[in-house]
Amino acid sequence: MQRRAEIEIQSKLAANDRTLEETKIQMRSLKDMNDLMNEQLDKTLHYQQSKIDETRKRTDELNVKLYDYATKKDMRMLEERLNTCLLYTSPSPRDLSTSRMPSSACKKKKK
Repeated sequence: MQRRAEIEIQSKLAANDRTLEETKIQMRSLKDMNDLMNEQLDKTLHYQQSKIDETRKRTDELNVKLYDYATKKDMRMLEERLNTCLLYTSPSPRDLSTSRMPSSACKKKKK
């Protein structure tokens, strides 16, 4: 009877040892998979960050170009307005032969 109990205990210990080894193998496998997933995640994050950086750089470049274009357009409009003669005075009732507008006040538009 005692011998039978010893055999049964040894059998259970062996089964537990096999289960423990299988669990260790599964744990190593899960750790390896986790490491691979973390590596892939790092690569993906690095790639995404590089794309974000490229997009920011391109956006900044386009903003500078847009600002330059808008500034040049505003300057052209300002020049057109400055070159347009807005001053007009009617002839003096006292002297109908002359105008009070100086000749330098009105510049002709350049084409």
